Amino acid sequence: MQLTDIGRALRQLAVRVLEDVGQIEELRVGYLAFERGELTVAAGRVMGAHRLSGWLAPFVADHPEINVRLALAPMRSLVTMLVEGRADIILAGSSVREPGVETVVLEHTQLVTVVAAHHPLASSRTAVRDLVSHRHLAHERGSATEALAAHALGTHVDPENTLELEEGALHAALLAGLGFAAMPRSVVEQDIADGRLVVIPLPGRSVSQSFAAARRRDLHTPAVEAFWAHLKRIAVDQS
Repeated sequence: MQLTDIGRALRQLAVRVLEDVGQIEELRVGYLAFERGELTVAAGRVMGAHRLSGWLAPFVADHPEINVRLALAPMRSLVTMLVEGRADIILAGSSVREPGVETVVLEHTQLVTVVAAHHPLASSRTAVRDLVSHRHLAHERGSATEALAAHALGTHVDPENTLELEEGALHAALLAGLGFAAMPRSVVEQDIADGRLVVIPLPGRSVSQSFAAARRRDLHTPAVEAFWAHLKRIAVDQS
């Protein structure tokens, strides 16, 4: 028996198809084993400066085979990146309330107004009244913390005497005594405990903040599932 011309052509096609199937199976096995896993994580400015590294490092150490791409962006851009699929998971300074998005709160904290221990406000008996006459160190515009800080400080700041800084620079300027700022307490807790920063209690109700992670309610790669499980463990440990 011999193959006809059509049979020989079909045989070549079948061989190519089987080879492609073999490659697909090889990719699938490697994919499930994280050999080629990757994910994109986008974080807000405050999270990026103060929380991202500490929360990400244990995951990277446990999964060195996963390629983690990072991006920093303002709050609104973070949500857009998530919805449009340009980020697998975002870390933000507030819970994300969008259709088709699930959120896990990683940390609850309060905003506190702080100055360096050597700043004149730290020893002033009229610190609250005197705030408006001192330099206000503001968070970058567009961040969740910036909006909450504006609410917390209210009329205690002078817009003409406000300096907007990148988050890392803001923390350094605060410790150097260049002004006062409203900060998430969890971010500056150690500085307060060590006496480097002093809290100025403001009248009225305190303003709370939640650091949260969010992802689309969708099918996800094993790498994304692994990082989401890691974040949920952080949420349990922080609670």
